[in-house]
Amino acid sequence: MFSEISKSEGESSGNKEIDKRLIELDHAVDRNAARNALVREFIVESDRICDNRMTTMSEQIGDWELKSNKSDKLGKILKDTIA
Repeated sequence: MFSEISKSEGESSGNKEIDKRLIELDHAVDRNAARNALVREFIVESDRICDNRMTTMSEQIGDWELKSNKSDKLGKILKDTIA
């Protein structure tokens, strides 16, 4: 009789330990999922900002001028080469 009671108590405490570990694992999975969602949001935001900057840069490229501030021999060669 005693052995049956101790067995059932042992199983019960074993089940409690398993339940505790499963709950801890569930919390870890939830934290991991939350972290992954946050990283995805950061990536989406970063992509959006990069797209905006690339659009702005491509619009500004037409206004860029490649010219030398000083007129020197290298500047003349560069100007002739570009033309």
